[in-house]
Amino acid sequence: MRQRPVSSDQTVPGRSGWKARGRWKLLCTVGTATRCEPRTLGGPSEWQRYELTILPYLTKLIVPSVRCSWLNRRMKLCRFQTGSGRPRVGLLKDDTTILDLSGEGIDRLTSLFEFEGLTAQLGALMNQNLPQFALANVKLLAPVEQQEVWAVGVTYLRSKKARMEESDFSASAYDKVYDAPRPELFFKSMPEKVVGPGDAVGIRSDATWNVPEPELAFVINSRGHIVGYTIGNDMSSRDIEGENLLYLPQAKIYDRSCALGPFVTVGATEAEARSWKIEIGIERAGVSVFSGETSAGQIKRTFAELVEYLFRSQKFPHGAVLFTGTGIVPPDGFTLAAQDVVKIGISGIGRLENPVAVV
Repeated sequence: MRQRPVSSDQTVPGRSGWKARGRWKLLCTVGTATRCEPRTLGGPSEWQRYELTILPYLTKLIVPSVRCSWLNRRMKLCRFQTGSGRPRVGLLKDDTTILDLSGEGIDRLTSLFEFEGLTAQLGALMNQNLPQFALANVKLLAPVEQQEVWAVGVTYLRSKKARMEESDFSASAYDKVYDAPRPELFFKSMPEKVVGPGDAVGIRSDATWNVPEPELAFVINSRGHIVGYTIGNDMSSRDIEGENLLYLPQAKIYDRSCALGPFVTVGATEAEARSWKIEIGIERAGVSVFSGETSAGQIKRTFAELVEYLFRSQKFPHGAVLFTGTGIVPPDGFTLAAQDVVKIGISGIGRLENPVAVV
Protein backbone atom coordinates (compact mmCIF):
# COMPACT_ATOMS: atom_id res chain seq x y z
CA MET A 1 0.00 0.00 0.00
CA ARG A 2 3.03 2.31 -0.07
CA GLN A 3 2.35 5.29 -2.32
CA ARG A 4 3.82 8.72 -2.78
CA PRO A 5 2.59 11.20 -0.14
CA VAL A 6 0.10 13.92 -0.90
CA SER A 7 0.39 17.52 0.18
CA SER A 8 -1.79 18.63 3.06
CA ASP A 9 -3.88 20.95 0.88
CA GLN A 10 -4.55 18.52 -1.98
CA THR A 11 -8.25 17.89 -2.60
CA VAL A 12 -9.39 14.36 -3.38
CA PRO A 13 -10.86 14.33 -6.90
CA GLY A 14 -14.61 13.89 -7.11
CA ARG A 15 -15.27 14.63 -3.44
CA SER A 16 -16.10 18.26 -2.81
CA GLY A 17 -14.35 19.79 0.14
CA TRP A 18 -12.88 16.71 1.79
CA LYS A 19 -9.13 17.23 1.89
CA ALA A 20 -6.66 14.41 1.46
CA ARG A 21 -5.17 15.48 4.77
CA GLY A 22 -8.46 14.79 6.51
CA ARG A 23 -8.89 11.46 4.75
CA TRP A 24 -5.39 10.41 5.83
CA LYS A 25 -6.02 11.34 9.43
CA LEU A 26 -9.23 9.35 9.36
CA LEU A 27 -7.54 6.38 7.69
CA CYS A 28 -4.89 6.33 10.41
CA THR A 29 -7.52 6.55 13.15
CA VAL A 30 -9.62 3.69 11.81
CA GLY A 31 -6.79 1.45 10.67
CA THR A 32 -4.09 1.69 13.32
CA ALA A 33 -3.47 -2.06 13.10
CA THR A 34 -2.29 -1.73 9.49
CA ARG A 35 0.97 -0.47 8.05
CA CYS A 36 -0.63 2.19 5.93
CA GLU A 37 1.15 5.33 4.93
CA PRO A 38 -0.11 8.53 3.32
CA ARG A 39 -1.20 7.74 -0.19
CA THR A 40 -2.20 9.55 -3.30
CA LEU A 41 -5.85 9.11 -4.16
CA GLY A 42 -5.81 9.42 -7.91
CA GLY A 43 -8.76 9.35 -10.31
CA PRO A 44 -12.31 8.28 -9.51
CA SER A 45 -11.54 4.59 -10.05
CA GLU A 46 -8.82 4.64 -7.40
CA TRP A 47 -11.09 6.55 -5.01
CA GLN A 48 -13.79 3.97 -5.58
CA ARG A 49 -11.38 1.14 -4.73
CA TYR A 50 -10.50 2.94 -1.51
CA GLU A 51 -14.10 3.63 -0.62
CA LEU A 52 -15.56 0.22 -1.46
CA THR A 53 -12.64 -2.06 -0.59
CA ILE A 54 -10.16 -0.57 1.87
CA LEU A 55 -12.51 1.12 4.34
CA PRO A 56 -14.70 -1.94 4.97
CA TYR A 57 -11.51 -3.98 5.42
CA LEU A 58 -10.05 -1.51 7.88
CA THR A 59 -13.30 -1.44 9.84
CA LYS A 60 -13.05 -5.20 10.40
CA LEU A 61 -9.49 -4.84 11.73
CA ILE A 62 -10.49 -2.69 14.68
CA VAL A 63 -10.35 -4.48 17.99
CA PRO A 64 -13.98 -5.43 18.83
CA SER A 65 -13.88 -3.92 22.33
CA VAL A 66 -12.87 -0.58 20.84
CA ARG A 67 -15.09 -0.84 17.81
CA CYS A 68 -18.40 -1.63 19.52
CA SER A 69 -18.52 1.62 21.48
CA TRP A 70 -19.36 3.57 18.35
CA LEU A 71 -20.12 1.04 15.60
CA ASN A 72 -23.23 -0.04 17.53
CA ARG A 73 -24.19 3.54 18.25
CA ARG A 74 -26.66 5.38 16.04
CA MET A 75 -24.90 8.50 14.83
CA LYS A 76 -26.85 11.68 14.16
CA LEU A 77 -25.83 14.16 11.49
CA CYS A 78 -27.19 17.64 10.90
CA ARG A 79 -26.75 20.88 9.02
CA PHE A 80 -26.38 23.97 11.17
CA GLN A 81 -25.48 27.63 11.11
CA THR A 82 -23.86 29.98 13.59
CA GLY A 83 -24.99 33.58 13.27
CA SER A 84 -25.14 34.54 9.61
CA GLY A 85 -22.31 32.19 8.65
CA ARG A 86 -22.31 29.51 5.98
CA PRO A 87 -24.10 26.19 6.57
CA ARG A 88 -21.94 23.57 8.26
CA VAL A 89 -22.17 19.80 8.67
CA GLY A 90 -22.38 18.61 12.24
CA LEU A 91 -22.14 15.32 14.12
CA LEU A 92 -24.05 15.10 17.37
CA LYS A 93 -21.55 14.25 20.10
CA ASP A 94 -24.16 14.06 22.84
CA ASP A 95 -27.54 15.59 23.61
CA THR A 96 -26.10 19.08 23.97
CA THR A 97 -22.99 19.24 21.75
CA ILE A 98 -22.35 19.31 18.00
CA LEU A 99 -18.99 18.51 16.42
CA ASP A 100 -18.20 20.75 13.44
CA LEU A 101 -16.99 18.45 10.66
CA SER A 102 -15.56 21.33 8.65
CA GLY A 103 -12.42 20.73 10.70
CA GLU A 104 -11.96 17.64 8.53
CA GLY A 105 -12.89 19.45 5.33
CA ILE A 106 -16.42 18.01 5.29
CA ASP A 107 -18.84 20.65 4.12
CA ARG A 108 -21.65 18.66 2.47
CA LEU A 109 -23.95 15.97 3.78
CA THR A 110 -24.53 14.72 0.25
CA SER A 111 -20.87 13.72 -0.12
CA LEU A 112 -20.88 11.91 3.21
CA PHE A 113 -23.91 9.87 2.21
CA GLU A 114 -22.00 8.34 -0.70
CA PHE A 115 -19.35 6.70 1.52
CA GLU A 116 -19.43 3.02 2.33
CA GLY A 117 -18.78 2.25 6.00
CA LEU A 118 -20.23 5.62 6.99
CA THR A 119 -20.94 4.64 10.59
CA ALA A 120 -17.31 3.56 11.06
CA GLN A 121 -16.04 6.82 9.62
CA LEU A 122 -18.30 8.88 11.84
CA GLY A 123 -17.20 6.88 14.85
CA ALA A 124 -13.59 7.68 14.05
CA LEU A 125 -14.44 11.36 13.71
CA MET A 126 -15.82 11.27 17.26
CA ASN A 127 -12.22 10.87 18.44
CA GLN A 128 -10.86 13.81 16.44
CA ASN A 129 -10.12 17.15 18.04
CA LEU A 130 -12.87 18.99 16.16
CA PRO A 131 -14.49 22.35 16.92
CA GLN A 132 -17.56 22.02 19.12
CA PHE A 133 -20.72 24.06 19.49
CA ALA A 134 -23.47 23.94 22.06
CA LEU A 135 -26.64 22.72 20.40
CA ALA A 136 -28.57 25.53 22.06
CA ASN A 137 -26.34 28.15 20.39
CA VAL A 138 -26.75 27.12 16.74
CA LYS A 139 -29.57 27.22 14.23
CA LEU A 140 -30.40 23.79 12.87
CA LEU A 141 -31.16 23.68 9.15
CA ALA A 142 -33.09 21.19 7.04
CA PRO A 143 -30.78 18.20 6.38
CA VAL A 144 -31.15 18.47 2.62
CA GLU A 145 -28.88 20.12 0.03
CA GLN A 146 -29.52 19.15 -3.58
CA GLN A 147 -31.77 16.14 -3.08
CA GLU A 148 -35.26 16.03 -4.52
CA VAL A 149 -37.96 15.19 -1.97
CA TRP A 150 -40.55 12.55 -2.90
CA ALA A 151 -43.33 10.83 -0.99
CA VAL A 152 -45.33 7.63 -0.95
CA GLY A 153 -48.97 7.62 0.07
CA VAL A 154 -51.49 5.25 1.60
CA THR A 155 -48.88 3.05 3.30
CA TYR A 156 -50.75 2.92 6.62
CA LEU A 157 -54.25 1.45 7.01
CA ARG A 158 -55.26 4.58 8.93
CA SER A 159 -54.25 6.75 5.99
CA LYS A 160 -56.22 4.59 3.57
CA LYS A 161 -59.39 4.96 5.66
CA ALA A 162 -58.94 8.72 6.04
CA ARG A 163 -58.43 9.25 2.32
CA MET A 164 -61.51 7.18 1.51
CA GLU A 165 -63.59 9.16 4.01
CA GLU A 166 -62.52 12.55 2.65
CA SER A 167 -63.65 11.83 -0.90
CA ASP A 168 -66.46 9.72 -2.35
CA PHE A 169 -65.09 10.57 -5.80
CA SER A 170 -61.63 9.10 -5.13
CA ALA A 171 -62.42 6.46 -2.50
CA SER A 172 -61.97 3.47 -4.78
CA ALA A 173 -58.56 4.70 -5.96
CA TYR A 174 -57.21 4.90 -2.41
CA ASP A 175 -58.69 1.50 -1.60
CA LYS A 176 -57.01 -0.10 -4.60
CA VAL A 177 -53.57 1.49 -4.22
CA TYR A 178 -53.22 0.25 -0.63
CA ASP A 179 -53.27 -3.37 -1.86
CA ALA A 180 -51.80 -2.84 -5.34
CA PRO A 181 -48.30 -4.10 -6.17
CA ARG A 182 -47.27 -0.58 -7.27
CA PRO A 183 -47.29 2.07 -4.50
CA GLU A 184 -48.46 5.65 -4.87
CA LEU A 185 -45.42 7.89 -5.46
CA PHE A 186 -45.45 11.63 -5.94
CA PHE A 187 -43.01 14.50 -6.06
CA LYS A 188 -43.08 16.66 -2.92
CA SER A 189 -40.46 19.41 -2.99
CA MET A 190 -37.32 20.89 -4.47
CA PRO A 191 -34.57 21.12 -1.84
CA GLU A 192 -34.54 24.93 -1.75
CA LYS A 193 -38.22 24.94 -0.73
CA VAL A 194 -37.82 22.61 2.25
CA VAL A 195 -38.47 24.16 5.66
CA GLY A 196 -36.09 23.43 8.52
CA PRO A 197 -36.55 23.23 12.30
CA GLY A 198 -38.14 26.31 13.84
CA ASP A 199 -39.20 27.86 10.52
CA ALA A 200 -42.85 28.23 9.56
CA VAL A 201 -44.74 25.58 7.62
CA GLY A 202 -47.54 26.83 5.41
CA ILE A 203 -51.28 26.37 5.09
CA ARG A 204 -52.91 27.41 1.82
CA SER A 205 -55.00 30.60 1.86
CA ASP A 206 -57.49 28.98 -0.58
CA ALA A 207 -58.00 25.83 1.51
CA THR A 208 -60.31 25.25 4.46
CA TRP A 209 -59.03 21.90 5.75
CA ASN A 210 -55.27 21.90 6.37
CA VAL A 211 -53.40 19.25 8.34
CA PRO A 212 -49.83 18.17 9.08
CA GLU A 213 -48.74 14.62 8.30
CA PRO A 214 -45.92 13.34 10.53
CA GLU A 215 -43.75 10.85 8.67
CA LEU A 216 -40.55 8.87 8.81
CA ALA A 217 -38.38 9.95 5.87
CA PHE A 218 -35.64 7.91 4.21
CA VAL A 219 -32.38 9.65 3.28
CA ILE A 220 -31.16 7.82 0.17
CA ASN A 221 -27.86 8.18 -1.68
CA SER A 222 -27.38 8.21 -5.46
CA ARG A 223 -27.00 4.42 -5.55
CA GLY A 224 -30.41 3.84 -4.00
CA HIS A 225 -29.14 2.91 -0.53
CA ILE A 226 -30.92 4.15 2.60
CA VAL A 227 -28.14 5.84 4.55
CA GLY A 228 -30.26 7.38 7.29
CA TYR A 229 -33.63 8.50 8.55
CA THR A 230 -35.07 11.89 9.41
CA ILE A 231 -38.42 13.42 10.40
CA GLY A 232 -40.77 14.82 7.79
CA ASN A 233 -43.93 16.92 7.88
CA ASP A 234 -45.98 16.49 4.70
CA MET A 235 -48.36 19.45 4.92
CA SER A 236 -51.63 18.74 3.11
CA SER A 237 -54.87 20.49 2.13
CA ARG A 238 -57.41 17.72 2.52
CA ASP A 239 -60.37 19.60 1.10
CA ILE A 240 -58.53 20.25 -2.17
CA GLU A 241 -57.34 16.65 -2.50
CA GLY A 242 -60.77 15.34 -1.50
CA GLU A 243 -62.54 17.39 -4.16
CA ASN A 244 -60.70 15.63 -6.97
CA LEU A 245 -57.76 13.23 -6.91
CA LEU A 246 -56.21 15.13 -9.83
CA TYR A 247 -55.80 18.12 -7.50
CA LEU A 248 -53.23 16.20 -5.43
CA PRO A 249 -50.26 18.36 -6.58
CA GLN A 250 -52.08 21.52 -5.45
CA ALA A 251 -52.95 19.92 -2.11
CA LYS A 252 -49.39 18.73 -1.49
CA ILE A 253 -46.94 20.98 -3.33
CA TYR A 254 -46.92 24.65 -2.41
CA ASP A 255 -44.81 27.17 -0.52
CA ARG A 256 -43.63 25.82 2.86
CA SER A 257 -45.50 22.53 2.45
CA CYS A 258 -42.49 20.34 3.34
CA ALA A 259 -40.45 20.30 6.55
CA LEU A 260 -37.49 18.07 7.43
CA GLY A 261 -35.13 17.68 10.37
CA PRO A 262 -33.59 18.12 12.78
CA PHE A 263 -31.17 15.18 12.44
CA VAL A 264 -30.36 12.27 10.16
CA THR A 265 -29.92 9.09 12.16
CA VAL A 266 -27.29 6.87 10.54
CA GLY A 267 -26.68 3.18 11.13
CA ALA A 268 -30.16 1.96 12.07
CA THR A 269 -31.57 -1.16 10.42
CA GLU A 270 -35.09 -1.41 9.05
CA ALA A 271 -36.04 -3.53 12.05
CA GLU A 272 -34.83 -0.81 14.40
CA ALA A 273 -36.54 1.97 12.47
CA ARG A 274 -39.80 0.03 12.51
CA SER A 275 -39.65 -0.06 16.31
CA TRP A 276 -39.61 3.73 16.58
CA LYS A 277 -42.64 5.59 17.89
CA ILE A 278 -43.96 8.49 15.82
CA GLU A 279 -45.93 11.14 17.70
CA ILE A 280 -47.39 14.55 17.01
CA GLY A 281 -48.69 17.38 19.15
CA ILE A 282 -50.35 20.58 17.95
CA GLU A 283 -50.59 23.61 20.22
CA ARG A 284 -52.74 26.69 19.81
CA ALA A 285 -51.96 29.65 22.07
CA GLY A 286 -49.99 27.29 24.27
CA VAL A 287 -52.83 24.79 24.65
CA SER A 288 -52.82 21.30 23.14
CA VAL A 289 -55.53 20.91 20.50
CA PHE A 290 -54.49 17.56 19.03
CA SER A 291 -52.07 14.75 19.74
CA GLY A 292 -51.55 11.27 18.41
CA GLU A 293 -49.01 8.52 17.97
CA THR A 294 -48.27 5.47 15.86
CA SER A 295 -45.34 3.22 15.04
CA ALA A 296 -43.20 3.05 11.91
CA GLY A 297 -43.82 -0.68 12.15
CA GLN A 298 -47.30 -0.03 10.75
CA ILE A 299 -45.88 0.83 7.31
CA LYS A 300 -47.27 -1.90 5.07
CA ARG A 301 -44.54 -2.15 2.46
CA THR A 302 -40.87 -3.00 3.02
CA PHE A 303 -38.39 -0.16 2.92
CA ALA A 304 -36.49 -1.77 0.06
CA GLU A 305 -39.70 -2.04 -1.96
CA LEU A 306 -40.45 1.67 -1.60
CA VAL A 307 -36.93 2.70 -2.62
CA GLU A 308 -36.87 0.28 -5.54
CA TYR A 309 -40.04 1.78 -7.00
CA LEU A 310 -38.70 5.32 -6.52
CA PHE A 311 -35.56 4.47 -8.48
CA ARG A 312 -37.33 2.67 -11.32
CA SER A 313 -36.57 4.50 -14.58
CA GLN A 314 -35.21 7.37 -12.46
CA LYS A 315 -31.81 8.82 -11.66
CA PHE A 316 -31.01 10.84 -8.56
CA PRO A 317 -27.39 12.01 -8.93
CA HIS A 318 -27.55 13.80 -5.56
CA GLY A 319 -29.68 11.18 -3.84
CA ALA A 320 -33.22 11.72 -2.63
CA VAL A 321 -35.40 12.00 0.46
CA LEU A 322 -38.53 9.83 0.57
CA PHE A 323 -41.49 10.43 2.88
CA THR A 324 -43.11 7.11 3.84
CA GLY A 325 -46.73 8.05 4.57
CA THR A 326 -48.61 8.89 7.73
CA GLY A 327 -50.43 6.81 10.29
CA ILE A 328 -51.76 9.78 12.28
CA VAL A 329 -54.72 11.73 10.92
CA PRO A 330 -56.51 14.46 12.93
CA PRO A 331 -60.32 14.19 13.13
CA ASP A 332 -62.43 15.56 10.29
CA GLY A 333 -63.42 18.67 12.23
CA PHE A 334 -59.83 19.77 12.82
CA THR A 335 -57.85 22.22 10.69
CA LEU A 336 -54.62 24.08 11.37
CA ALA A 337 -54.64 27.82 12.03
CA ALA A 338 -51.98 30.49 11.74
CA GLN A 339 -49.59 30.58 14.72
CA ASP A 340 -50.30 26.98 15.70
CA VAL A 341 -47.16 25.02 16.58
CA VAL A 342 -46.64 21.51 15.19
CA LYS A 343 -44.35 19.21 17.16
CA ILE A 344 -43.38 15.86 15.60
CA GLY A 345 -41.20 13.34 17.42
CA ILE A 346 -39.68 10.06 16.28
CA SER A 347 -38.02 8.15 19.08
CA GLY A 348 -34.85 7.22 17.17
CA ILE A 349 -34.29 10.66 15.66
CA GLY A 350 -35.49 13.62 17.72
CA ARG A 351 -38.18 16.29 17.50
CA LEU A 352 -39.15 18.63 14.67
CA GLU A 353 -41.04 21.78 15.66
CA ASN A 354 -42.54 24.38 13.34
CA PRO A 355 -44.99 27.26 13.72
CA VAL A 356 -47.75 27.62 11.13
CA ALA A 357 -48.29 30.53 8.71
CA VAL A 358 -50.80 31.21 5.92
CA VAL A 359 -49.25 31.22 2.45
